Amino acid sequence: MAESRQNGVETARSYADSVRGAFSAMGVYGGVQAVQILAGMIRGKSAALLLGVGGMGVASLYASAAAVVQQIAVAGLNLAVVREISGMSDDEESCRVAATVSRRLTDLCAVGGAILCLLMSPLLSLLTFGSYEYTVGFMCLSLMVGMSVAATGRQALLQATRSLRPLAGATICSTVVSVVVAVPLYWAFSVNGIVPAMIAGSLSGLWFYSRAVGRLRRYGGSVGVRLRDHKPLVRRLLRSGMSLMAVGAMSVGVTFAVNVWLRAEAGESSVAMYNAASSVSSQCASLVFMAMAMDYFPRISALAGDRKAMSDVVEHQICAVLTVLAPMSCLLSAMAPLVTGLLFSSEFDGMIPMLRWLSVAMVLKGVSYPLGYVPLAMGHRRLYFRLEGVYGTVTVFTAVAAGYVAGGLEGIGVAMCAVYALDIAVYAMVCRRCFGVLPGGRTLSIAGRSVAIAVCAVMASGLPDRVWAYAAQAVVCLVALTASWIELCRIKRDI
Repeated sequence: MAESRQNGVETARSYADSVRGAFSAMGVYGGVQAVQILAGMIRGKSAALLLGVGGMGVASLYASAAAVVQQIAVAGLNLAVVREISGMSDDEESCRVAATVSRRLTDLCAVGGAILCLLMSPLLSLLTFGSYEYTVGFMCLSLMVGMSVAATGRQALLQATRSLRPLAGATICSTVVSVVVAVPLYWAFSVNGIVPAMIAGSLSGLWFYSRAVGRLRRYGGSVGVRLRDHKPLVRRLLRSGMSLMAVGAMSVGVTFAVNVWLRAEAGESSVAMYNAASSVSSQCASLVFMAMAMDYFPRISALAGDRKAMSDVVEHQICAVLTVLAPMSCLLSAMAPLVTGLLFSSEFDGMIPMLRWLSVAMVLKGVSYPLGYVPLAMGHRRLYFRLEGVYGTVTVFTAVAAGYVAGGLEGIGVAMCAVYALDIAVYAMVCRRCFGVLPGGRTLSIAGRSVAIAVCAVMASGLPDRVWAYAAQAVVCLVALTASWIELCRIKRDI
């Protein structure tokens, strides 16, 4: 009886810690998200007016091609550093050595990435745009790639130490600076200002993340170490990083492949609308998913030896995430026309149906995303590569291509819902069979309710009578907000 009571106390404490950590991270990033949404509105509206839908397509193609090179160059060290340092002891000297080694490794990768982008510029131009016309632009982007890789290394140190407020501050400052610089460049040079704006954004990110790391008492200062004197640590980071690099490269590679395929199939306007809809939905969900990446991954990495505790944390994380995502999804679906008009222009109205279905996909991703971190936290790099790399790449590209052929941009939104629903089934089966980690019935209940509400919001928007459509969407949003409020009150009572 006493043991049962003790287990109940430990479960309640675990629940409280998990949910408190999740909502604390979301609270910190609430301000970041507000600034990023405002910055995105200004930048997106300016780009839509100054560059046009075709110019935004060019910018999306530049960004996706550079992201592939950046992911290859970073060599997966960002996640490897998070996993390594988050599980270390409180030995201040060893932590500082690990931070210095990781910074030097990422700086070497940054130089290598810049050189790689420079050498591959003609090939990138040919693959991306079908000609060598943009070779000089990619040569200039080598600077952006190098600085972005170096900034990613600093960001990983902040994440590993759960320094959420310095990380949030650096993100806000770099976002504001990049927008302040980008808009005048678009105005002065039109399409020719895209590359300088991207370079300026990466420079601001490197500057602010470096300053934030420098202020960390334990990790900020460099120590006099040579990489050759710490070969075991270097080997661990590189071995972990290489498999993660392959996953990251394949993830951004499929985005690049989708953009190239859409350009060849339907032109740069479809590329712009596809990326605009994806960007809006990801920005809305980034409050949740960014907080998850910053706080959740270090926590479950530290619990890799305790499967019961990991199962509890995964379950609590999914419940907390869905509590926020469900009403957000309904509001995004109902306000899709307004959001499109505010952020872009009437040229982008064709993306509204896709955006509504992506709001449903956002909820489904809220279930699959926490499960996808489990193999990585347990150190199963090959399994993580097969799931996130091979499986994820094949399903996403197949879904986008088949969805567009079947139903245009709206078909892509429906196909992405199917992808994330399949992800839930696959990841749940893997986590149960390989690690004994599986959320309980409460998670399934909340997930089913959240997805049903999100689908109802999309169906309501399709009613032929506009007045009835608005009324039905308002009712669905009210139901979603009420359900989330009840769940939040329950969480508050439990913690």
